[in-house]
Amino acid sequence: MRIDIDTGARSLTVYGADEQVLARFDDISVGRGGVAAVHYKGDHSTPLGHYRIVAVHRPHRYDTFYELDYPTPVHAELAYAAGRLKATARAAIDAAHAAGHRPPSNTALGGGIGIHGIGQGSLAVHQAFNWTNGCVALTNEQLHSLGEWAVPGTAVDIR
Repeated sequence: MRIDIDTGARSLTVYGADEQVLARFDDISVGRGGVAAVHYKGDHSTPLGHYRIVAVHRPHRYDTFYELDYPTPVHAELAYAAGRLKATARAAIDAAHAAGHRPPSNTALGGGIGIHGIGQGSLAVHQAFNWTNGCVALTNEQLHSLGEWAVPGTAVDIR
């Protein structure tokens, strides 16, 4: 099973083991900073890439929060090559991933990227704007449906 997030189409699709579509949610929101190859702390962009859900936090201010393993070694390498990440931070991210741990969130790449609902926020704002700080947001109703499949270890692609 995997989750595919198409930022251009503003959709999230859940695929089963045989690649059949199990669910599709439209009108999702991403970061108000748009999408980027690498998310940097404070830029409000949603990072593109391949992830795993590492934790489920509920209750949460946005209803439920499916935490992703951002930043990945790929993001660390891109940021390091761009001169925006120190070698020690890159090594810490790589080591965390190799050990199966959450990557550190105290680097220039930040952390706390995931999939969540709108909580007590405005449905009208959600439908009209990309409003998150870098996450992917669904309506609370969509998020509850997603919960049938979204568990730690689930693959998530953001493209």
